Amino acid sequence: GTVKNVGPYLDKIFSNIEQIGSLFEKYVIIFYYDHSTDNTLQKMKDYQAKVGQDKFIFYVNKVEVSKHRTIRIANARNGCLQMIRSQFSDYPFFIMIDCDDKCSEDVKSHVLQKYLRRNDWDSLSFNKKSYYDIWALSIRPYMCSYLHFQKSPNSAMNQYVTKLLKEVPPGGLLKCASAFNGFAIYRTNKFLNCTYDGKFNINL
Repeated sequence: GTVKNVGPYLDKIFSNIEQIGSLFEKYVIIFYYDHSTDNTLQKMKDYQAKVGQDKFIFYVNKVEVSKHRTIRIANARNGCLQMIRSQFSDYPFFIMIDCDDKCSEDVKSHVLQKYLRRNDWDSLSFNKKSYYDIWALSIRPYMCSYLHFQKSPNSAMNQYVTKLLKEVPPGGLLKCASAFNGFAIYRTNKFLNCTYDGKFNINL
């Protein structure tokens, strides 16, 4: 998780992570912290004292952060990935989770448990009826975020994705190049050598 000014949500986030973690034989929580003006850091220290440094690891970023949110998040997630590479590369899965209001609702771990038994995905994010992260979605023909176009196709992309989701049968998956809806799970061996890029990548 990447954290900055998320103090009000952390108690519920930790509770949800523990519930998700119970699906696995063992798990470790890794947070990357950017300077906050609330009690985020103290909340993390209190939780670490409760569960131990082996269960909860957090890195305090001491480098000045970018003014661009996407770059801050990419740098923080790359920091988490580096810790995974150096210490936990033998874990079969890793999860990225937003630590704000998006993942502070009650988690439905039984849904994840069902998909963990399947082998037809490399990475998996979940649609919610009330929210899906079209901003972070890459799906043909909309391979770039809609914010990258001079004339935003936001409305057309919304309609297109809404139609596609309605056509997905119960239990089915919608194939895409990339998605993140506040929570995504990755097969470590598929993504261990990937990095996040907070800037527009012309290769797309």
